[in-house]
Amino acid sequence: MLPSKGLFYGEDHPLHRAETVEIRHMTAKDEDILSSEALIKKGLVMDRLLKSVLTDATIDPATLLIGDKNAIIMAVRETGFGSLYNTNINCPACGTLNEKEFSLADRDIKESSLLENVQLLENGNFLLTSTDYNPEITFEIKLLTGKDEQRIVKYVEGRKKLKLETGSVTELLKNVLVSVNGISQASALQEIIKQIPVSLSRQIRKVYEDAMPNIELKADFNCDNCSHIERLEVPINIDFFFGLGSDYQAILYEEFFILKLHGNWSFAEAYSLPTGLRRWFLERLVKHFDDKREAEERAASS
Repeated sequence: MLPSKGLFYGEDHPLHRAETVEIRHMTAKDEDILSSEALIKKGLVMDRLLKSVLTDATIDPATLLIGDKNAIIMAVRETGFGSLYNTNINCPACGTLNEKEFSLADRDIKESSLLENVQLLENGNFLLTSTDYNPEITFEIKLLTGKDEQRIVKYVEGRKKLKLETGSVTELLKNVLVSVNGISQASALQEIIKQIPVSLSRQIRKVYEDAMPNIELKADFNCDNCSHIERLEVPINIDFFFGLGSDYQAILYEEFFILKLHGNWSFAEAYSLPTGLRRWFLERLVKHFDDKREAEERAASS
């Protein structure tokens, strides 16, 4: 299910009013994408993965709302590698790195909510009317897509490298504000944004955060070092797909060899198997040989 329920896409978008989206199971082809160092360096790996698993070829992953993109990625990860997710978390109290296991099945949908002075427009954007000023000021706010998010991250990282202030708040406002009092010209908006008071900036960001539907994955964290307990947002990082790297391809091809040797699978058959099913066959094959060995040992000792 899409957190947005398709409510915030324009009429020309394939997901307009769509509550769900169809994806296929991951195969080795998708694992090759995840382990591509070139795609990882360019920040394109998730978009390429989504393009591969979405059955509707008209959907451009770059145009997905952030919350919908997160939901699809979690579903792909769960169907391909299971619901259990191991990652490292620094304790908020003592800073110790803890290795913890979480379940993706515990995720919840955060639905969009609107403040009293906010209304949903037909184009999927939101209109904030600030009554703190006379005359009133209206702000048209849009929800960010994955492409918008990448642009902001790239901008902030570039400023960090130059040892400049990140300007992350200003850059966020530049991307979420469509118009102010009907003014939508980019150069005029930039000048307006520079003069927005802090209190109004916070109000705009609050509207955006409440309006953005998303996936929430929270869990109770218990530090192994200091026993600190806190409910935390589970971090989604490189471990989310087992940190697949260039060496993963060698492991993948080793699995193909085992299936070929003991199951007479062709390379094409093994390559196109859903990831979860391929792993089941391999685990079942290990169990088969373990059972066979134990039976032979019992027979030899009797």
